[in-house]
Amino acid sequence: MIRFVVALVALLSCAPLLAETERQAEARLAPKYNAQQEVRCPGGERADLVNETHAFEIEWAKPEKQWESIGQSLFYAHELQKEPAIILLVTDPIAQAPVVATMRRRCERMGIALFIEEATAEPKVKVRRRLRG
Repeated sequence: MIRFVVALVALLSCAPLLAETERQAEARLAPKYNAQQEVRCPGGERADLVNETHAFEIEWAKPEKQWESIGQSLFYAHELQKEPAIILLVTDPIAQAPVVATMRRRCERMGIALFIEEATAEPKVKVRRRLRG
């Protein structure tokens, strides 16, 4: 029993290391969507993925990220003369079902293609960037 508990604690302590970053998800999904990663727009902004027909924004399925991802997908599509698309990264399909349902409605109304992809847990550690001043 003690060995089981020790093994469980060791496994759980490694869980953050198994978390997938948005950039890792982008690299994993690029071949599936036959897309290039980090395509530069004329103004210097970068679309997460771009293929022959769509400019994709990849985002975690969080309520606070919905409008941001919609705006970015529309912007990248306009700048690159492609159709807008969002790839929503879902880590817990049951808990995130309301976010997915809301995004489906909003994307349908706005003419944005929505793709749902399962992902490992989002990293808990936030990387702080130093601002140049």
